[in-house]
Amino acid sequence: MPLQISDRVRALGAQAQDALSEQFARIDAIAEYNTQKVLSAFQTHKVAESMFQGTTGYGYDDLGRETLGAIYADLFGAEDAMVRINFVNGTHAISSALYGVLRPGDVLVSAIGAPYDTLQGVIGITGDGNGSLKEFGITYRQVDLTPENTLNCRAFRGRFMGGAYDFIAPPGFAEILLTFWKGGRMDKNQGYEIIQAVMLENGRGFALGHHPTAPSPYVTWACYDDKDGQRQYEWGHYGSDRAALEQDFAARVQEYQRLYNVDVRQVEAPGLYKYYSTQRPVDIGTFPKPPRNAPDEIVNYDQRVPVENGSFLAWGHLTYTRPLTKRQASDYELRPAPDNPDRPRSIREQMKTAAKQAEADRGQAAPKKNAPDRGDR
Repeated sequence: MPLQISDRVRALGAQAQDALSEQFARIDAIAEYNTQKVLSAFQTHKVAESMFQGTTGYGYDDLGRETLGAIYADLFGAEDAMVRINFVNGTHAISSALYGVLRPGDVLVSAIGAPYDTLQGVIGITGDGNGSLKEFGITYRQVDLTPENTLNCRAFRGRFMGGAYDFIAPPGFAEILLTFWKGGRMDKNQGYEIIQAVMLENGRGFALGHHPTAPSPYVTWACYDDKDGQRQYEWGHYGSDRAALEQDFAARVQEYQRLYNVDVRQVEAPGLYKYYSTQRPVDIGTFPKPPRNAPDEIVNYDQRVPVENGSFLAWGHLTYTRPLTKRQASDYELRPAPDNPDRPRSIREQMKTAAKQAEADRGQAAPKKNAPDRGDR
């Protein structure tokens, strides 16, 4: 017997499906991309039939279990992963992670108000506290949501970031239960958050730092990266006036360039470098996380939309403190914003800059000097 569905209902169904076509296309694109990720991970870790066989004893050197953990870590962009049936529920898994990374004296911050009931007992908010994080010496703090049930960025910034710069919640942040506050994206030195840096082509540079509770809350330093890639800071100028220290920062850079005739290699600041995700929404495993350069901000759009005055389409964008390499951007199909400081400038812009510099330096040409080593400064 044929289904008794009227033509009107069929037409409404077709209309609804057509109206949702963009959403379905977005879901299909995500599903296709994730399927490719899983298959690629299986190939990378050489999954074989032998890995699906059962084992006995303690499971030492269980190739299947080790490979499964490696695949999960690969897919979710983690350093490592434990995939076990022993985790009986979500609270058990979250608790294991908290006890694994927190140490006495650490501070655990919930950015969306109080966590759910069973996790409150783990933290030590409720119950007798036996075996809780509180008993272990972990301090707990929270920032309540706004009346509109959204993240209170202003309160979070003022309480935990000293107001140094705006905190912008990434998409889905309200669904993330807990946030560990370990400092900003940039380096810290002597308790000062580095909020801007300029590195020159000879490996030297200068940095501007902020410490909200220090007697002199602002500082500029000379800096360089050592052989291990760690940023080292020296020769600090301290003060309480941000504008004055920003001028000092710019003056130190310009004076060094004038004396040693070196160009700027890169400028660093939170959110300074913007990259568009042109092929898919930004999700776990879809963007690079280089050492000392995790994303500052992640924004997904409701759909693929025109950006940069209609130059191209994008699903979302990320910002970074330091520029990504061409390989890093290419591997994740990210497209840099035209205004990024490291982007090549047009011939017209270069000629304008050269003309202004020539005007400023007319009659003040300085002989080129060799940059001093550390013993000469």
